[in-house]
Amino acid sequence: MTGGSLLPVGLVMTAAIWAVTLIIAKTAKSPVLRNGAKKGYWVLFAATTVVLLGTHSFAEGDDTAEELLTNPLGNGNARIARGALVAITLALIAPPLIRLLRNRQRKLPWPAMGMLTAYVAIAAVSTIYSAAPVVTIAKVVELSAGLAVVWVFALRPDNRIELRQVLRFVILLEAALVVGAIIGFFVAPDYFYRIQPWKPGWLFLPSMTSPFAHANSLSARGAMVATYALAMILKSPPMRERILWAALALVQTYGVILASGRQGILILLAGVAILMFVHKPRLFAAALLPAAVATVVVFREQLLTIFARNQLEALGKLSGRLTYWQAAVDVWSREPMTGYGFGAAGRFVAFETINVTTRSMLHSGYMELLSGLGILGVLPFVYVIYRACLWSYRKLRSRQETELAILIVPLLIHTAVANGVAAWLTADFFMFAIIAALSDIELRQNRLHAYSPPPLELVRVSAAN
Repeated sequence: MTGGSLLPVGLVMTAAIWAVTLIIAKTAKSPVLRNGAKKGYWVLFAATTVVLLGTHSFAEGDDTAEELLTNPLGNGNARIARGALVAITLALIAPPLIRLLRNRQRKLPWPAMGMLTAYVAIAAVSTIYSAAPVVTIAKVVELSAGLAVVWVFALRPDNRIELRQVLRFVILLEAALVVGAIIGFFVAPDYFYRIQPWKPGWLFLPSMTSPFAHANSLSARGAMVATYALAMILKSPPMRERILWAALALVQTYGVILASGRQGILILLAGVAILMFVHKPRLFAAALLPAAVATVVVFREQLLTIFARNQLEALGKLSGRLTYWQAAVDVWSREPMTGYGFGAAGRFVAFETINVTTRSMLHSGYMELLSGLGILGVLPFVYVIYRACLWSYRKLRSRQETELAILIVPLLIHTAVANGVAAWLTADFFMFAIIAALSDIELRQNRLHAYSPPPLELVRVSAAN
């Protein structure tokens, strides 16, 4: 997909899809693109787009771990393009970030964002002992750029509003990629078909893939966006908006089925179940849950065949993932405190112990984190997960902004079987950082309210009494 071309095909396609999407959204006056008149607003959205664009520039190609250690740039231009995009991002956000850091007024804590920053700092320190130092440096710089963008949004005066807007903006970009892949599946099969005898599609023999995202990633993206759309429907917006959200949910669910991704189905089922339990508890308990159980009981053999793809043994091993994870745990046990370097332990250490040369990741962000940074990296990251989950739980419990709170479910599930939030920079990590920032802002505002002196009129009344 990348060899011989000036730019990687995935990057070019992603840029084209996002450009068309933004033009349509701007023409339709989408609420996602509001607040455009505020100073620096569009610069930050441009930085968001650029840094996420780089995550769709696949750089692996056919390089083995040994070849990458010898020549970190590999056999294509993908890594160069990705580095250039990171440089552009840093150039865009450096001035506002420096200005905001100088103008901070009240020093209240940022527990989740502080720990997330500590996690990135630990990743940077791991360059010293990394099994692949150049790879670690590149991934740390890219992750730092993504986190810095979120920090700028978090430090701005209207941080709560703008963080919610940029989170919806990222959802829009993710949804556009799934729609683009669906269209490509029918009009450009050379790029969007994947025929594998051991992995037949659920609707057609081929399953949907793309140059900018693997089939499993498309499945997870579609499920996340469909879950988000369902949450918007359950908030009972006007009928026209409800129809639009329903259409988006159906299209994204269709994308999950075309991609034939089991992780997407799992994410979708978990998200739908939680949302229905929160918004429609009686309907969930009286009808939906019994219907789901009955469906599994009656059609258990057919469902098992679909999910196992006629390979029950492979399903029991999670398509080889258990072997990868065991290798990760084994190498972690040798260096439990520090691991083997951010983004390097899986490909350059764990896979070497089991003679795997065709994989570039452990298919679990948690395992990448554990084997890459050890306990030193796990502790701050687990705390951030705790803060994000606590914020999401409170929002779901109060039925406030459930479309944002429910995102923690697909993010954490996806991390269990793919990179997700706990490896190098992805859209998942970017959204996770936004949720962490939102949890901190709410905490800061609660503390600021507690520190604020009572109104003067209340003081006078108390003194008179």
